[in-house]
Amino acid sequence: MKENRFLYFLKGIGCIAVVFIHVPFPGTPGSVIKQLCAFAVPVFLMSSGYFAVGIREDQALRRLKKTAQMLLYGLAASLLVTLVREIRRGSAEAWLAAHLSWRTLGKALIFCTVDFAVPLWYLIAMCEVWALWLLVIRKGKQRAALSLIPVLNAARIFLSVYCKTRRVDWFWEINFLTTALPWFLIGYWIRENEDRVRGWGDGSLWAAMAGGALLSLIPVLFHTRIRFSVLGDVPYAVSLFILAVKHPDRRISGWAEGIGKHLSAGVYLLHGPADAVVLWMASRAVGTEGIYARIHPLLVALCALAAAGMIRIIFPRKR
Repeated sequence: MKENRFLYFLKGIGCIAVVFIHVPFPGTPGSVIKQLCAFAVPVFLMSSGYFAVGIREDQALRRLKKTAQMLLYGLAASLLVTLVREIRRGSAEAWLAAHLSWRTLGKALIFCTVDFAVPLWYLIAMCEVWALWLLVIRKGKQRAALSLIPVLNAARIFLSVYCKTRRVDWFWEINFLTTALPWFLIGYWIRENEDRVRGWGDGSLWAAMAGGALLSLIPVLFHTRIRFSVLGDVPYAVSLFILAVKHPDRRISGWAEGIGKHLSAGVYLLHGPADAVVLWMASRAVGTEGIYARIHPLLVALCALAAAGMIRIIFPRKR
């Protein structure tokens, strides 16, 4: 399939957006930026579904293995950084006893969450999605699975609104069935109906994108009792993704395309450890309050980009 420059651009700014979600800027401006970054994970999930159309069982298995490999790399990096921190505190033994347990495994399988590597929930969820999709391919039920999109999205919206309104721990709304699979299926549906989708007007898509983004910002800006930002996610993220599908040759930013094509996975995997390293260095050099708190997310993004670039140079990708 022909390379999609617009999609590379979305992935490039998307991996930086993921950093700003997990390492947010302070105050109300930070909350606004974090909400506007909400398109990122859906774009990556829809991309996986979009490129899953027509693949065979062995190809799906390879994608599952590749995702699991990335997950292991990410867990290893996060575990190493966390252990160094706990050793310096003199609490490594207690930390290991608390976190290396069946409870940790159960939480990872059910809620896609590992406490010392929270950003890796996406890879855990995608491992489970690919495992399920292997069974779907084996049964030849790919198109039948698309009928689940309304039900799964309704469940996703309910869980998000309920959990955010009740202010419960975030992981209660995370699971692969309602957080990852609906977006995967939407991406698959877009590919299956690409001729129809290409007929949708750009003006309508840009309007839906802007409307969805503004809708999602209402609870952030006006502190509404019911936190319904999730309602804007679908028009916001889906419209952006469809625009990328319609205009694969559109060039917006060469550097962002390069990040999306070559470094997005590395930035995602390394931004958690990068956050810990940057925070440790800052605490010893200038402190972590005041001006520094406002630039910390940017420093983490730059550190993750640099680390991803170095790894790509040291371990070039095999063609």
